[in-house]
Amino acid sequence: MIDIPSPRVAVALIGLALVSCKAATKDIPRPSELLERWAEFIPAQEHNRPVPEKLEGWDWIKLTSGEWLKGEVKTYNKETLDFESDELGDLNLDWDKVEEIVSENLFTIRLTDRSTRTGILRIQGDEFDLITSDGNKEKHARSEIQRFIRGEPTEQNYWSGHVRAGLVVRRGNTDQVDNTLNLGVSRKTAISRYNLAIDSIISNVSGVENANNQTLTSNFDLYMTPRFFATPLGFELFRDRIQNIGLRATPYAGLGYTLLDRSNQEFDVKAGIGYRYQEFDSVAAGQSSTTDTATILAGTDYHQDLTDDIELDIQYGAQIGLEDLNDTNQNFSLLLTFEFVYDLDFTVNFVWKRVGQPEADDAGNVPSKDDVRFDVGLSWSF
Repeated sequence: MIDIPSPRVAVALIGLALVSCKAATKDIPRPSELLERWAEFIPAQEHNRPVPEKLEGWDWIKLTSGEWLKGEVKTYNKETLDFESDELGDLNLDWDKVEEIVSENLFTIRLTDRSTRTGILRIQGDEFDLITSDGNKEKHARSEIQRFIRGEPTEQNYWSGHVRAGLVVRRGNTDQVDNTLNLGVSRKTAISRYNLAIDSIISNVSGVENANNQTLTSNFDLYMTPRFFATPLGFELFRDRIQNIGLRATPYAGLGYTLLDRSNQEFDVKAGIGYRYQEFDSVAAGQSSTTDTATILAGTDYHQDLTDDIELDIQYGAQIGLEDLNDTNQNFSLLLTFEFVYDLDFTVNFVWKRVGQPEADDAGNVPSKDDVRFDVGLSWSF
């Protein structure tokens, strides 16, 4: 049997326990006291650590939130700063979120007065300092920056591009092989851009060719203002065996304007006038194998970053024959790009091409006006 202590003994034991607990908690500081001790342990300047005095080749940017990022500043264009971090990857930052840039590297800068500078760039708040290649120090308002690229004005720093390819092979009741290839290169400076693109598809179903066309486009744009640009020279070469087109050549010149200029959206419209020359593979007896006409060209380019890993590109173009409005050729493309691994992307592409007045071949067959294509593939950027 367990002996139950008397009430007096029980009260004494409880009192002793309370005294022990008070003694045990007497030295535990309150939360406010812990913060004070932490502040004493870490110097005040550690709370807002400045950029290291030795940059060691890195660029540092400070966001308006007070955060510092280390990496490489690539380009600034259309209110977007392209920045590469070893840990975070490629970042597209809103220009108004960047408070400061500290760098020891050279940049080529295009100013709003259409002049170009090359030197070491330091941006802080609403101003920026520039030590030019000849050793002079200049101070400008930040609003004077139109765009800049990393490095000296050398060819290596101007070029970029991509290769996109797709392949579909089917065997069984239907033998089908589809090959698609798209190659694009771009040269961008602080005042101009040059684009060259080649698009090709060859398709066979049970040994019968049902698609074979190639398009080469090229344009040179010269920026007159941050949004307005001129295209003194552009051209398109096109051939399509199924459409009975041996060659279609269209040189042109025009003007363009940027309607949307945001960190994740770009929308350009452009128009011009050109000359279109066509050769047909075969024609009916008595028909000319060539045609030519003056044309009006109109088009749009739209780009949007849907998410950090998904991009959308939409392009539309029309060539309107001045002698006959029905002689209008159109093309439309919608491209979705999904970031895959390293420099490889997964792509989904929809293309529509329309020939306003297809030419009958020597057997009297008139090609269809519309061609629609849907393909998936991989893209490598360089």
